[in-house]
Amino acid sequence: MTQDQFYKQTISFTLNRQSYSFNVSQELFSSHAIDVGTQRLLRTLLRTISPVRPVHSIQSNGQTPKKILDLGCGYGPIGIVLAKQHPRAQVHFVDRDALAIEYAKQNVNLNYLKNKCQFYPSLGFDSVKDKDFDLIASNIPAKVGAQVLEHFLYDAQQHLSKDGLVAIVVVDEINKIVNKLLTENENIKITLKKSWPGHHVYHYEFLTSASQTTPPAFESGKYVRAKHNLYWDNHEFQLTTTYHLREFDQLGFDTQLLLNNLENVAAPVQSVIVINPGQGYIPLAVAKKTIPQKIILVDRDLQALKTSRANLVQAEYPAENIILNHQVNWDIEAKPISALIGVIPEKQSIQVYEMWLEQASEILESMGQLLLSSTSTTIYKLEKINKKQKHFEVVAREKNKGMSCVLFQRR
Repeated sequence: MTQDQFYKQTISFTLNRQSYSFNVSQELFSSHAIDVGTQRLLRTLLRTISPVRPVHSIQSNGQTPKKILDLGCGYGPIGIVLAKQHPRAQVHFVDRDALAIEYAKQNVNLNYLKNKCQFYPSLGFDSVKDKDFDLIASNIPAKVGAQVLEHFLYDAQQHLSKDGLVAIVVVDEINKIVNKLLTENENIKITLKKSWPGHHVYHYEFLTSASQTTPPAFESGKYVRAKHNLYWDNHEFQLTTTYHLREFDQLGFDTQLLLNNLENVAAPVQSVIVINPGQGYIPLAVAKKTIPQKIILVDRDLQALKTSRANLVQAEYPAENIILNHQVNWDIEAKPISALIGVIPEKQSIQVYEMWLEQASEILESMGQLLLSSTSTTIYKLEKINKKQKHFEVVAREKNKGMSCVLFQRR
């Protein structure tokens, strides 16, 4: 990833007389400033575990944290502040968003941290392997569903050292259920609870160590929202939709328009990339219509990739023929590709659109097809860029209800 293509600005932040700088992207949460909830969480932590004059220790044995997990790290403010305060600590930065992980990496370097830092994607704790964190800190997202929220709160136990601490901040919308889950669990001791209008911070620990390992939350169905049927082109598909992804109960106009134009894609194809696959509607239709020998799913959102793969497998598309690429760009190693298909997010910079079209031209075979839908304004921008780059011919286009779909063909 090239910073300039997604970069919005560099923001400054000062806490306990320590200054920090963060590169941010418009695409990431709280890109104008460090959000108030994160600030409140950090202030409670620095008062509690200050390496200079601790009010009381993070652990009963009097040790400051040697290993920290920033769960849902975003561009990294929680982990970076804690790393600066505890320069000998190992810090793990974890997020479902590939762009967030890239910016967390940038900001670790920007703040000259010498800690041992690790960065990796994970849905909640599903890909977190270590079980000896002294501190797990998180700004808990609100729209994840009750079962995933329980996973965030309870499964931390699987990854804590003896006497380890969990510190979270939540918004009003989910505070009632969070408070209930924490107070009704007899194995949890809340060591700090503080509330402000809009935000609530909890520090808590588990009274006993984990007795058994729980299965990954995604595979055990905790992300499931509903079962949904898709009727398209005389076919019926059953999908399992998940929380915190769009189109959980009906298709957006951009997706509908793209599906209507799939008939314009020559079939069968050897291999196809589906970008931003979401709940899996488009990959399922692509599998049925273009009969690809290989489907490559590309998205910055790990949950979308896992959900779409699960729905493809449920529809009996061979799992071994599905490749997941968790990334922010379209460049892949397996080339050339027969077709690239997907819905394009709006409000990206021109530089991002230029990058994506350039990458599409590099990975598509001669006469390869590029089928994209988005707002009419976005598609107009792509066509304008293509006139300058001259990589594609426009084969077909359709406009409806403020949305457009265009089929390019590689020259």
